[in-house]
Amino acid sequence: LYAPNGFGKTSLFDAIEYGVTGSVNRFLRGVYQKDNMIDKGLRDKHSL
Repeated sequence: LYAPNGFGKTSLFDAIEYGVTGSVNRFLRGVYQKDNMIDKGLRDKHSL
């Protein structure tokens, strides 16, 4: 699946995972904070 940043790819897969398992593992592990920092860095880099 390919789309520019901010188009909801991760949200789509989070929704699928939640529908199948009843939870989203990256939220349980706190990984979303690291993902958000990486996403922000990519957005800032591409906005120059």
